[in-house]
Amino acid sequence: FFPRGFLWDEGFHQLLVARWDPQLSRDIIAHWLDLMNRNGWIAREQILGTEAASRVPEEFVVQDPRYANPPSLVLPIAHMAALAAQDVREGDESTEAARAFLARAWPRLVAWATWFNTTQAGTEPLSYRWHGRNASAHTELNPKTLTSGLDDYPRASHPTAEERHLE
Repeated sequence: FFPRGFLWDEGFHQLLVARWDPQLSRDIIAHWLDLMNRNGWIAREQILGTEAASRVPEEFVVQDPRYANPPSLVLPIAHMAALAAQDVREGDESTEAARAFLARAWPRLVAWATWFNTTQAGTEPLSYRWHGRNASAHTELNPKTLTSGLDDYPRASHPTAEERHLE
């Protein structure tokens, strides 16, 4: 049971929602960006309200500002930017709305990208590593990577900083 929003999932959701209602998608993305802290971090899960909080097992509530989900929210934003960059009739309302949204969102997107590039960087150039695996877990063959959108994807049984993640 998952009574909460997941940042990783939302990127994929918005690829579909944007086709159905672009304004609704921009609004949802803006709300996620509004959750960003001053350092550029967005919590990977949003557990809103006491009822939802009461249903989430404590071990799955990893909300550490050192850890991130892969930035799948960039997918619908990149799609929106590609559409906004196309030559269309002057005054096309949806294109103008997308351009205005991107202009307003740009400072937060830069903050988010900067945060990723400084806190989630891997040991190899242009690589990332999703932190948060417990190397001292004794009850799991493959300790969970809850920060990854693919948290149950098979991984090495002994987490190290040398890991490479494909998401």
